[in-house]
Amino acid sequence: RRAAKSLDSKREIDDYLSFLEAEVPKEARVLHVNKVPSLALLSGRAYLESWKWSNSQHTEETLLSEEGPDYILINHKNPRDRRWPRTLNVAIEADMPSYQFHLNMVEKGFEEVYRTEALSLHKRMP
Repeated sequence: RRAAKSLDSKREIDDYLSFLEAEVPKEARVLHVNKVPSLALLSGRAYLESWKWSNSQHTEETLLSEEGPDYILINHKNPRDRRWPRTLNVAIEADMPSYQFHLNMVEKGFEEVYRTEALSLHKRMP
């Protein structure tokens, strides 16, 4: 597990992208929870946002299926706040059920491989 210290949004994004480049295959499917749009676009990885995995109607079986994500990126800071990643809020109220669901889900079948104050990346365990 590799950790980086969050200073500002540019540093947060640069550190995450550097980790992806070094550790995560280009073909990996990454589910973004509480998504920061720039991370999804800059990552160069297939990201799962509008698929069946993007809401809290998932089951553990769905997330761990062959079609499921290889990684889950959880943003722990409100992406709608202009102060991201320095905001103290996790998400807007409407996003909290999905955020909480995925926090619980990664504990069941994913291993944390990257963590900052704002982001955590979890790899599906074999």
